[in-house]
This record gives sequence, C-alpha cells and structure tokens, in this order.
Amino acid sequence: MRVEYTKLWFNNGYAYKTCDIPLQNQGLVLLRGLNVDDGGFLGAGKTSPFEIFSHLLVGKSGKGTGRSERTFVSDVINVQSGGNYEAHLHLSVDGHKYE
Repeated sequence: MRVEYTKLWFNNGYAYKTCDIPLQNQGLVLLRGLNVDDGGFLGAGKTSPFEIFSHLLVGKSGKGTGRSERTFVSDVINVQSGGNYEAHLHLSVDGHKYE
C-alpha cells in the first residue's frame, strides 16, 4: 500500500487563522514563526501544522498528552479569533484520492 499526503488545509486552528500547506514534492521545509503578541513567550505556532496533521490522522497530537490521552477539537480551536475550526487532509492511497 502506498499513501501519499498531498495537502493540509485548516482554518482557525491553534495559532493560525488560515493555513494551506501543499505537501506533495516539498522536500525540506522550514517553518518560521513570528510572535506578534506581547505575551513574553515564544509561542509562535511553529508546531501547529504538525499537531493538526497528527490530530487528523490518529485523533491526538504530541502536545503535552500522555500515551493514551486524546486531543479534543476544543483544544485545537483558536479561541482568540472565535470558533469555526475546520481541517482537511488530502491524500491518496494506491492512487485513489481521499479528503
């Protein structure tokens, strides 16, 4: 079986309002975060795409959870900008496309 991830798109997740990441043929990618808040910590959201990707695949992320704990959607929503969290992962399995 061959699985190919082609695109990750999400809205209002963690530190992002909208994020659209093409995953196909990317090679090495650097995510640079810029903290524009004056909160005094370096929470610029660099791990957010990986955590949402993990949440879509297995229902949990590596963010401070134990092995058996799940990350709930309410943990992912950016409460500063409001609700409407939405996430899509585009992939193909043996040439058959899924979202």
